[in-house]
Amino acid sequence: MTGQTYEFKQFTELDSREPLFVWAAEKDSMQQLWGLMRIEDGSWVVEPQFDSVDRAIFGRAFARLPDDGASGKRSNLIAFVSVSGEVTYEERLKGLTCPDGSRVFKENDLWGIRGADGNVLIPAIHRALSCYRKGIVWLPVADDRQWCPHGPDGQRRERPACRDAYNLCEGSWSHLGPEVLDEDAFESSILWTRTLLEVLDDPNRKGPNLVGDGVMGGTGKHEIRSWDCYFVDN
Repeated sequence: MTGQTYEFKQFTELDSREPLFVWAAEKDSMQQLWGLMRIEDGSWVVEPQFDSVDRAIFGRAFARLPDDGASGKRSNLIAFVSVSGEVTYEERLKGLTCPDGSRVFKENDLWGIRGADGNVLIPAIHRALSCYRKGIVWLPVADDRQWCPHGPDGQRRERPACRDAYNLCEGSWSHLGPEVLDEDAFESSILWTRTLLEVLDDPNRKGPNLVGDGVMGGTGKHEIRSWDCYFVDN
C-alpha cells in the first residue's frame, strides 16, 4: 500500500483514536472508484465501487455509486458503509422532495413548498424553511426573530413553542450540531439552513457543516450532503 499506487481519503472524522481504515482508490485507473482499506495490511474491507465518499461519523459513512456512463443517468441509490464492511443501500430522495411527496422550491432566492399535486402550500417568501413533519412546517418569523410552527393551512400554530434556532438535523446524529455561522442564533440557523437547501437544489455546491460537541469524538466538522439528515422524519 503506497501513495504512488493509491490516493487516500480520511475515513473517520470525529474519532480521536488511531484510525484503522482509510478510503483508497487507484490513481491511474480510467474510472477512479473508492473502497475501504485496512491500514494495517492494505486489504479491502469494502472493494472499490464508489465514485465519491464522505468521512464517517461513529463508524458509518455515506458513499455515492457511479452514475450510468452510457445514459448519463444519475444513480438512484446511496450507500451506507460501516467499519465492519457492511454496505447497505437506500433509494435517494430526489433533491428537494420531502417524505410526504411535497417539494421545496425556490423563487427569487426565497423558498416555499408545493404539495404533491403541485399546488403551493407555502409561498416562496421565506429565507429558509423545513419540510412538513407530522403536519408542521417550521418557518423563520423575522419580526419575532424566532422559528415558529405552521400548519398545513400555512397558519401559525401556538404549539409547539417557537424557538430561536431550528435544527433540521435534530435527532439524526448524537453529539453533533450545526456549525455557528453568525453570533445571533436566529440568523445563524437561517444561514445554515439556506446552505443546506442550496446543496439539496444543486449537489455540486458545498454543504453546511455539523460540528462535534466535544463529548464524543471531539469537535471536528462533518459536511452535510443532501441525504444526511434533512429528510429524517423526527
